[in-house]
Amino acid sequence: MEKRELDAVNIGEKIQAYRQQKGLNIKELSRLVGISPSMLSQMERNLANPSINTLKALSAALETPLYYFFMGESHKEEVVVRPQDRKTVVTPQITEGSYRLLTPDASGELSFYEMYLSPFHGSTDRSMVSESEKVCLVQAGEVTLFMDDQEYHLLPGDSARIPPRSRHGWLNRGKEEARVVIATAAPLL
Repeated sequence: MEKRELDAVNIGEKIQAYRQQKGLNIKELSRLVGISPSMLSQMERNLANPSINTLKALSAALETPLYYFFMGESHKEEVVVRPQDRKTVVTPQITEGSYRLLTPDASGELSFYEMYLSPFHGSTDRSMVSESEKVCLVQAGEVTLFMDDQEYHLLPGDSARIPPRSRHGWLNRGKEEARVVIATAAPLL
C-alpha cells in the first residue's frame, strides 16, 4: 500500500466498529483475543498498533476477514469490478480453495463471492457457520455441499440456499476445478 492509502486506513476505528456490530464489549473481546482490555482500548483509539498475530486473533474472534482491517475508505463509490481487479479473500477459517470478491467490497448490504476448489479439495478443514443466509450457484465442476447432517451433490447450474447458522462445507470430488458463486448479506464467514 502507498502511504496515502495507509493514511486512509483506520484500523482502530474498524476494530471498534466490528466489535460493536458483534455486540461485544472491550472486556469480552479482549478475553477472546488474549490481550488486556486496556491494550484493546488503546488499539481502538489508535494509541497502539496491533501485531499481525493480534489482528489474526481479532479477525477470528470477530468473524471478519483479515483484509477488512486494511481497506481504506473510498470517497467515490465503485460500481464495476473487472476480473483482473477482483480481491482474493483470506481468512483464518479458509484453509483450502480460494474466494474472490465479485463486488467492489463487502461493505454493502449484499456481497458476492466466487469460490474456486481444486479437484479433490474442500473449502475448509472444519464446518463453517455464518450468521446470514447464503445463496450459492454452481458455475463449473461437481461439488458436494455438506450442510448440518445432510449431503447434497450439485452440478453446474444447480443452486442451494444455506440458512443462517447452518454448519456447512464444500468438497470438489471431481477431476476439474469447481467454481461456485455465493451471495450473502454478511461477511463470508
